[in-house]
Amino acid sequence: MALFAYRLIFILFLCILHVHGSCYYDSLKSSPTNNTSGNQITDQYCEYFGKKYAINTNWTSPFPDCLDCLCADYGLECCGFGTQAGPNIPPAGCELVLGICEVRFALVSSKKNI
Repeated sequence: MALFAYRLIFILFLCILHVHGSCYYDSLKSSPTNNTSGNQITDQYCEYFGKKYAINTNWTSPFPDCLDCLCADYGLECCGFGTQAGPNIPPAGCELVLGICEVRFALVSSKKNI
């Protein structure tokens, strides 16, 4: 019976590995530039930790950030996934495995992943 319960818990957590939460947004940045004809145009982009991203691009920021980001025509959108999606409350006798974005719990007594 206990094995069944652990398997059920494992399956439930597999279902929520890619739940998104804790999103934040930022507006588009713009800077004047010259095109090939020498005319001044306004370049719009998103900025994430000093790096510029073109509109309609997306990327994933690895651990410890664990963010899926999108630069859209309305601005920057970054949402936490896995361990950054929200509270991760382990079942009794388990603890959250640290150091990865994926939500994994380990038994405290044996340190085995479930």
